[in-house]
Amino acid sequence: MLMKLARDTCVEVRRRLAKRGFCPEAVLNILAFDPDPSIKRFVARRPGTPTHALCALAVDQDLSVRRAVARDHDLSLFAIRRLAGEKDTMVRQRVARHPGVSKDLLAELASDPATQVRRRVAAHPAAPPEALTRLVCDKHSRVRYALATRQNNPKDVWRRLALDDDYWLLSRLAENEFAPVDILALLLRRHAIHALAGLARNSSSPPAILVRLAKHQDAYVRQSAAANVSLSPHLLEDLSCDADPHVRRQVARNKHTPPEVIDRLSHDADESVRRAAGYAGRASL
Repeated sequence: MLMKLARDTCVEVRRRLAKRGFCPEAVLNILAFDPDPSIKRFVARRPGTPTHALCALAVDQDLSVRRAVARDHDLSLFAIRRLAGEKDTMVRQRVARHPGVSKDLLAELASDPATQVRRRVAAHPAAPPEALTRLVCDKHSRVRYALATRQNNPKDVWRRLALDDDYWLLSRLAENEFAPVDILALLLRRHAIHALAGLARNSSSPPAILVRLAKHQDAYVRQSAAANVSLSPHLLEDLSCDADPHVRRQVARNKHTPPEVIDRLSHDADESVRRAAGYAGRASL
């Protein structure tokens, strides 16, 4: 019955068949060659679509179908390789973030002319060291931003990122909980405010660094430290007496601030601090 419906002359019948919850592989293999692109897109997006069907859809004449295939997590290596050679940037971008893409292909895509593709390679957990080493020198900051938020990088890549001149990149790197301690220490020595604020927000920053930042002369850095859930109760209490109301308000919002400090801040001279403390007090009930 379903095989007959897959060849029905009515497009809407075939479309509903492609969208239905369960569909045998034999039926999907027929629908993968349907003349209507919308039906082939539905087949491409379905979980469990047969490899044979996906390979056929990967070389379909319709670009929207090939884009839909590039989203599928069950793609074969052949289909991924085929889609990586697409002229369409969106298809290559989806290939670059595909969980099944090989390291060799990621290394090739690291030289892609499109910034979006290189950025996806930089963020891919399986990107090989040679690709990351190339991308850390990329002229587009968005590519380097992706490297700064990774869980792992070669040592030379971490160091190059820490020496970058882009303030926002330094901020992202400083906030990265997976950045090595020696890189965090290097960022501390650079004295860039955005980097220091990022370090102050990083829950993985060593206690010695947090102590220095909680007493920094810049209020923005102290405010960032006040938001850190890893800050000791003693430092939170010290910051609750800060001259800047933004810092005190952040202390009131910190869920690890001692109850007695919250109670004191509920009587603060600044209204915004009192509101923050009042909300924190109600939330703890």
